[in-house]
Amino acid sequence: MATYLEFIQQNEERDGVRFSWNVWPSSRLEATRMVVPLACLLTPLKERLDLPPVQYEPVLCSRPTCKAVLNPLCQVDYRAKLWACNFCFQRNQFPPAYAGISEVNQPAELMPQFSTIEYIVQRGPQTPLIFLYVVDTCLEEEDLQALKESLQMSLSLLPADALVGLITFGRMVQVHELSCEGISKSYVFRGTKDLTAKQIQDMLGLSRPAVPVQQGRPLQTPEQPAISSRFLQPVHKIDMNLTDLLGELQRDPWPVTQGKRPLRSTGVALSIAVGLLEGTFPNTGARIMLFTGGPPTQGPGMVVGDELKTPIRSWHDIEKDNARFMKKATKHYETLANRTAANGHCIDIYACALDQTGLLEMKCCANLTGGHMVMGDSFNTSLFKQTFQRVFNKGFNGEFRMAFGANLDVKTSRELKIAGAIGPCISLNAKGPCVSENELGIGGTSQWKICSLDPSTTLAIYFEVVNQHNAPIPQGGRGAVQFVTQYQHASTQKRIRVTTIARNWADAQSQLQHIEAAFDQEAAAVLMARLGVYRAESEEGPDVLRWLDRQLIRLCQKFGQYNKDDPNSFRLSESFSLYPQFMFHLRRSPFLQVFNNSPDESSYYRHHFARQDLTQSLIMIQPILYAYSFHGPPEPVLLDSSSILPDRILLMDTFFQIVIYLGETIAQWQKAGYQDMPEYENFKHLLQAPLDDAQEILQTRFPMPRYIHTEHGGSQARFLLSKVNPSQTHNNLYAWGQESGAPILTDDVSLQVFMDHLKKLAVSSAS
Repeated sequence: MATYLEFIQQNEERDGVRFSWNVWPSSRLEATRMVVPLACLLTPLKERLDLPPVQYEPVLCSRPTCKAVLNPLCQVDYRAKLWACNFCFQRNQFPPAYAGISEVNQPAELMPQFSTIEYIVQRGPQTPLIFLYVVDTCLEEEDLQALKESLQMSLSLLPADALVGLITFGRMVQVHELSCEGISKSYVFRGTKDLTAKQIQDMLGLSRPAVPVQQGRPLQTPEQPAISSRFLQPVHKIDMNLTDLLGELQRDPWPVTQGKRPLRSTGVALSIAVGLLEGTFPNTGARIMLFTGGPPTQGPGMVVGDELKTPIRSWHDIEKDNARFMKKATKHYETLANRTAANGHCIDIYACALDQTGLLEMKCCANLTGGHMVMGDSFNTSLFKQTFQRVFNKGFNGEFRMAFGANLDVKTSRELKIAGAIGPCISLNAKGPCVSENELGIGGTSQWKICSLDPSTTLAIYFEVVNQHNAPIPQGGRGAVQFVTQYQHASTQKRIRVTTIARNWADAQSQLQHIEAAFDQEAAAVLMARLGVYRAESEEGPDVLRWLDRQLIRLCQKFGQYNKDDPNSFRLSESFSLYPQFMFHLRRSPFLQVFNNSPDESSYYRHHFARQDLTQSLIMIQPILYAYSFHGPPEPVLLDSSSILPDRILLMDTFFQIVIYLGETIAQWQKAGYQDMPEYENFKHLLQAPLDDAQEILQTRFPMPRYIHTEHGGSQARFLLSKVNPSQTHNNLYAWGQESGAPILTDDVSLQVFMDHLKKLAVSSAS
């Protein structure tokens, strides 16, 4: 029998699913006592080399309220050509195409190794991908130049038949016509007035009399070109024109007086972009790519006034209810985000500036539509340039790693209900028998829309066991869940990916050790963290921390071995041993602590945390620390101040930053130039090793992390010192005798103190 760890990894590789519990408690009462909810992390488009899509349609259950897809868990009667649905037990005839099936001649979807299978659906018109650039022109000269070059570069990465459009904005908003006559024409809108979709479409001349349609495409008669073609053209037709047009873009011509911010109409520009796509290509894969270099300062969606002496809102202002534009701006962008999501389009935000740009108010545009959010200091940095280039990366098969307009439909066996999902999605309000009353995250539905996703996009799905305590599930019973993701592939094909999984039920009173052994503490930590971060968006920070602490204490009381009121007797089994330290680091993380981060930074960190897969999420919660020394090959070390030694180089990966830190002695040797002397060749190699490893991470991660090279006593050493567990501080330094490691000036509690308190509370008879 494979160990549970191997079982969990095989399932993740095959199906892209990680459950918090891999043996399920069989009654509602017992499930609530398990503290960590029954939930999973689902990566719908997890890349697999061995999953060739099949070229036919899936077979569905004939019961209208079920419509589950035929899968390896169904019971099949090969003689009568019938199959019984494993979700609703309906008996179904196989369609005529399956006449030749038998035990030895099975279709792929009945074979156990195809618990995940992908279908290519041939029906429906194919529409090209659409990229609409929305570009801020209130930038500094060199910033604008760098952005123009990146945009020109991106044209060469797009597929030849992709449609491209361009909107630029400053004080006014310009929608550029991209015809090939050599005269550049644009429609100019005032940046202070909000327009409805209907007004935008009328002004741009998009609401012409209806064009006769043949199979989903307008008939293009010579005298009547397709209406959208003025603003959205295939790349191969206008490549030269658009490259020239981008090259000629000037800074916003309106003069900016001393002490004022430039007038930036971001809200109206986005509104026009959304209206343009609504009117021309609803329900088609499209990206609105917003490039902005500062906060919106006029019109709907403005975040700050144009007086430089009034700074943009901080967390302090928000707590004191002193951010006067915030509520109105947020409402404007939420309305736009919901309209965009309803049309299946997505909004990317690339915000590059030294100050805040209003990501807090605009975050819903990327969060609800599955768009990217990238934050940098300037468009002229490799962080922006390389991240933007990676948006157009291609997968193993030479196709873009992006998919559009996905619908995720979750089906469960009758002992389970769906409580909700957390991730870059919106609810489709599909009520049904398997939808729970209790909501966790975006609930009240069994279907969600994900407007844009890539192979790493991961959703957290939460379930509720509804089986009553007095109706036991027969021995050997299994619960099943099916995830059906319909999406538009980058090649514009419609595809359906179906993943069906099952887990054993166990009675928590007689078989608790089985349930315990099958606990996935990594997945559980990420699933609980997502709930905490989701709550932090609407609740006070301290309340969220108290809730997390309470859950952790209850978990330790339930699964720890201890004698009442004796903290020293407390033990946790191996499958729970790492969980408390994940919670310790989560409490200190930028997802829950806003101290020292601007509201924009917090929104940025939370945006990425709500969509990354398990491995990346764990790095965000508890960064990885590697040590390089003369004593042997590089090794992972504890994220603890005792790991900071004078003769070591440390490499820390927090997902958002890569920090290389030289210990005191190493830094002195480097200053003395030993690495340049031939007899100290090995020192030169030691200095180079972490640089090479960092380079590897920098080349693959999206978005590209910030790269920090620092040393003992350097000003940027704070990035490392703020993350490690402060096991030695100025408070306890002398109690330990002068031990190795670096003391950290902080009043934060260390993991040791945290664990002591936890044990005390877990074993206390009072709690």
